[in-house]
Amino acid sequence: MGLIRLIEQSPKAGPDATIAKTVALMAEENVGAIAVVEEDRVIGIFTERDLLRRVVVEGQDPATIPLSDVMSSPVHTVNDETSLSDAARLMRIHHMRYLPVLDEGGKYVGMLALRHVHNEIMRGLERRVHDLTTWLMTDSLGG
Repeated sequence: MGLIRLIEQSPKAGPDATIAKTVALMAEENVGAIAVVEEDRVIGIFTERDLLRRVVVEGQDPATIPLSDVMSSPVHTVNDETSLSDAARLMRIHHMRYLPVLDEGGKYVGMLALRHVHNEIMRGLERRVHDLTTWLMTDSLGG
């Protein structure tokens, strides 16, 4: 198991779901983005930025507008076995805060958030500092 171990929630919605219902789901799940999925395939992504820029600013009615009208598509994805550094690089290059993760068959399994990447990198750095501190503080033979 690769990137999926970092993911806490994996909410998804169909392209015909209304913005209002989708935003309610996002609030309930405490997430900033949701995968737009059709038959377990990611066809888009809907984020808080999409809500602001494509719904609120445009004066759209969230109760009647389907996700398919305002989702970001096409969307970059990675598979579960993608390295953390490759996922982070993709997110940095394309200025993304969220990245859908797929299984080996191309089915949606979860949404990797930039905070997940940052937290994992910080845990790795903390382990390195601990290991170096332990090594430095350990007496060598004859010392």
